[in-house]
Amino acid sequence: MAAETPFRQRSHTKRRYNENGTIQMIPGPRTKMDRDSAPHANSKKSPRTVFRTLFESGNNNDFDAVADAIADDCEWVLMSNMMSFKGKNDVVALCKAARLASEKTPEIIFDLATPEWGAFEYVNRGVITESLSALVATSGRQLAADPSTLVGRKYEVPVCFVYHLNAQGKIYLLREYLDLASLMEQCE
Repeated sequence: MAAETPFRQRSHTKRRYNENGTIQMIPGPRTKMDRDSAPHANSKKSPRTVFRTLFESGNNNDFDAVADAIADDCEWVLMSNMMSFKGKNDVVALCKAARLASEKTPEIIFDLATPEWGAFEYVNRGVITESLSALVATSGRQLAADPSTLVGRKYEVPVCFVYHLNAQGKIYLLREYLDLASLMEQCE
């Protein structure tokens, strides 16, 4: 007999492009299982995860709290291009750069953690700044002929983090997955 898993199957969201070229995430229909189960991971009744604390602290420019959530030997890997940031100083610098790269309004979709690992999903909606345009350019993809034409354009991109916690409850390994193709389409 297969072991039970703490995850429940959810209907997928659908993507639709708006008239201005941004992607709108449309949640699929809720199932009876969704309605009858324990509070959703985003519910105010759910315990706050270490990554949620890191995420919200970064959005509030509280980088001391971000550093508190990270182990000294933390490694953060951007899976879209396999760039790796190692050590607390580099990871906090990455969080600062990401925070300052665009004006954004995140929509948290999923947040769950065990004592050993966690997963956090959100849709990042924002406005492209000069810093974000430069960051996207590092992906190696061809951007608009004049990247300054991207500044001020709205974007949205789904992002998922899978992370591992040490015995002290600090993040020591984090893998960040994002839909780079949809972001690049919005930057063409």
